[in-house]
Amino acid sequence: MSGTFGTTTVQASVPLPTANVTNGNLRLWVRARDGAGNWGTAAAIDVLTSGTGVVSVGDGPKVGVGVRALALAVVVVLRSGDRHPRLAPLVGDERWFAQFTGATLLGAIGSAEVVPLLQPLLRKSDPRVARAAVVALGKIDDAAAARAVQTVLRAATGDLRKTVIDALVVERDPRVVPLLSRVIAESAPLGVDHVVVVEMVDALAKVGCDTAVPTLVTTSRVKRFFGGKKVKVLKEHAVDAMVRIGGTKAAAALDDLALSGDRALRRIVAQKRRSVS
Repeated sequence: MSGTFGTTTVQASVPLPTANVTNGNLRLWVRARDGAGNWGTAAAIDVLTSGTGVVSVGDGPKVGVGVRALALAVVVVLRSGDRHPRLAPLVGDERWFAQFTGATLLGAIGSAEVVPLLQPLLRKSDPRVARAAVVALGKIDDAAAARAVQTVLRAATGDLRKTVIDALVVERDPRVVPLLSRVIAESAPLGVDHVVVVEMVDALAKVGCDTAVPTLVTTSRVKRFFGGKKVKVLKEHAVDAMVRIGGTKAAAALDDLALSGDRALRRIVAQKRRSVS
């Protein structure tokens, strides 16, 4: 569900298995209830199913639940099993709420096969759709998903890049750690991707999962002659991320870096630890 209660609309999506549903036209009745427990009037949505899944979905009904809240309900019917090809008509729909629901469901499926369906949604002008696509890609542990996010991050600047990163980390879902780590591994941290890598390191800190520690250790050990400020910034952000994550795994990694890291790295670890003690 998305949107804020008390505003004009909120969106809800409900996946329903149809393994035992008769093929043909299917009418589903939907009604919504507000926070005070008041039920709205039921409204219908028509769905046409066949042996291969959903053929078409009618317009989502607006289901009134009171003066201050109006729920826009979109019901998607899916067959069990190989579901993602049947979502193509949904993500290809011109209506934003259909695209949003499609992205959300593809994220729930979470397999590499859905990445091609999500990629076009990243270019949609509606920020709700693009954000849902980013969140869905963040849950997929696959190189293609990481490259899709990396492409968006490279092209985005300012508030748009911040929106993309916030979408990845807002739920603090550990499933985004492999994707963020892939983006870091496949980027040029001391070159054109320096800012993106720094922001991905900070994103790992926000997620707060210790599975990110190996990536952060590798990033902290980056070195290059005449690397200058970029090397220092990467080390500082990587060490800071491990301090923020905390726990025994991060503490052990910091202990090792304090002993085996280069001179600059050992100094940064000591400084960061003093600052939080």
